[in-house]
Amino acid sequence: MKKFDGMLILSDMDGTLLDSEKKISEENIRAIQYFVDNGGKFSLATGRSKSSMEYYVQHLPINAPVVVYNGAGVYDFKADKFVFQKYMDDTCIAFIDDICREFPFVAGEVYLDFTEFVVNGNEITDWHFKQIRLPMIEKKSTEIPLPWVKINFCIPAERIDEVEAYALEKHSKWFFQRSGSRFLEAMSKGVDKGTGALEVCKAENIDPKYLFTIGDHLNDIELIEAAGISFCPANSQDKIKEMADVIVTDNNNSALASMIDWLDKKF
Repeated sequence: MKKFDGMLILSDMDGTLLDSEKKISEENIRAIQYFVDNGGKFSLATGRSKSSMEYYVQHLPINAPVVVYNGAGVYDFKADKFVFQKYMDDTCIAFIDDICREFPFVAGEVYLDFTEFVVNGNEITDWHFKQIRLPMIEKKSTEIPLPWVKINFCIPAERIDEVEAYALEKHSKWFFQRSGSRFLEAMSKGVDKGTGALEVCKAENIDPKYLFTIGDHLNDIELIEAAGISFCPANSQDKIKEMADVIVTDNNNSALASMIDWLDKKF
């Protein structure tokens, strides 16, 4: 039996595994490989789409399904299939149209199973699609096929509070999370990174007490709550620091390597 048999690490991407330049340090890669070589399961829990994760799956020793769309999907890249999905219903079209009509400066990124589109694009979506290494395709909401998995509203940071307040009052049927200072995400209620993490545990037959998670932002709250032992990098939001069991080095100093070193000493 190997040291990390029956254990699973799920890591957030931006602000956690990735440094400020959106790169993965060699130290992190070596540490993850060590964890996997010693029996552990490693994967990611992200708000990103299945498509945008293909690049990273090729460069990391991932050996468990990936939580995508902030938990609205769980994708097994080895089997090339979703093991869990929850879609928005078709009122999502009226929903995105209302937000973009009420706040013309807001763009909506619409995520489907295998592709993404933009409604009412702005400078934030231009920047974001370059960051996630995907082409930006603009369409009217009514031109985008159903079903939709998730909407990511791209909002100037100084206006996000008012947009969120309006959305929560007028469109309370949806589950909202901030995943950055300019991102407000909307999904069906009942899905988040925590529920996605438990779906990965189910798929890999992992006891949740041996689920170890790490994240830095408010969309990682449920991921932190789901863990047997939870971690966060030193650059995390204050609320996440209060919740996590262990605070490790910041994302520019190989937070995953620091986490795995802690687990190596514990076990």
